[in-house]
Amino acid sequence: MSRLRPLARAWTAAALILLNTLALLVALNLIAWLALALAGAAGHRVSPAYDGLMSYGHEVLRQVYPGRSDADIEALLRETWTLPLVYEPYTQFRESAVSGRWVNVDPAGFRRDAAGGPPWPPPGSDRTVFLFGGSTIFGYGLADGETLAERLASRLADAVPSDGAVRVYNFGRAYYNSTQERVLFERLLAAGHRPWAAVFVDGLNDTLLWPRHRDEPQHTEAFRDFVARRRFNVGWGTDDPDPSGLWRALQRLPLVRAAQGLLRRAGRDARREALEAGDPGAGELAREARELAAVHAANRRLAAAAAAAHGVETLWVLQPVPWVRYDLSRHHFRPPPETSAGLERRFAAAYGALRGAAAGAPADCSGALEGLAEPAYLDTHHYTAAAVEE
Repeated sequence: MSRLRPLARAWTAAALILLNTLALLVALNLIAWLALALAGAAGHRVSPAYDGLMSYGHEVLRQVYPGRSDADIEALLRETWTLPLVYEPYTQFRESAVSGRWVNVDPAGFRRDAAGGPPWPPPGSDRTVFLFGGSTIFGYGLADGETLAERLASRLADAVPSDGAVRVYNFGRAYYNSTQERVLFERLLAAGHRPWAAVFVDGLNDTLLWPRHRDEPQHTEAFRDFVARRRFNVGWGTDDPDPSGLWRALQRLPLVRAAQGLLRRAGRDARREALEAGDPGAGELAREARELAAVHAANRRLAAAAAAAHGVETLWVLQPVPWVRYDLSRHHFRPPPETSAGLERRFAAAYGALRGAAAGAPADCSGALEGLAEPAYLDTHHYTAAAVEE
């Protein structure tokens, strides 16, 4: 028996270590689950952009939201930055249908105006305009009645004679580039929705996202990873059994989900810093700008051909950005000088290439805000109500 005592002690120690390890893992997963649940309940997945804006303080925010109370500013920003994205075929994602105090999105995929409209589908007696762009056109940080679509509808109603109403449908969406805009336009036409005109306002997302994604939507990496994990069966269009079921089960653990979230955020932050601060050199910038301009020109040609087949007029507009023909000393949310300098070089190359298109170049509105006395940007690049009015 004496010979077995060391073995028994070793067995007991190993069992205690294993039991304590399992208990620790259970405890950590419970803590991670509680943290994820509290974060979802309290913040409704508020974007870090909300915390970043609030860090500037109410004194700064009052300057870009004149006439609004601090409570209303916070409520508007929170409602903006809790907008969930949902899957949409071909374009990959869009804002979910929501009904709020400040922000309302129709189930058809456009942002509603201050009156709760416009109706869908568009009445045949009306002159309708489909407006496409990114989050600046959607109006992130603005109430329904302050968006570019609202202002455009008001001005067109005064300028365009029509027996019916003039309605502008705001199809601006977060992160959208010119390719997604064109695909969305074509899908609307294919579904039988034929506007009087289609207006595309872009340049910001195409330029900012190009170094990382080229001509791919923002969340392509996540979709690619999802498909790789699900192992879709090409022949039948159904899921192929995944032999790595244990790993998939582990990925559902709260502790693993929390760690993956931290790693994704760290990766996004690192990529953002590299994009903003990096200086690839004049030659690389020129090459990227030519590629970007070629894709943009192809999208304009394809959209024009589809529009012509349906009797629709198209207009492409190069939008204002803080790093082109704007006095950054008046920008409350400007990045550090070295970051701004890198962005100025990148946008100078990209916008120069877009302006220099041989035929069908977009209308250059990049300097539309340079003379505006009021603040033009309510965060890094989204427009204030005064800028939209301009």
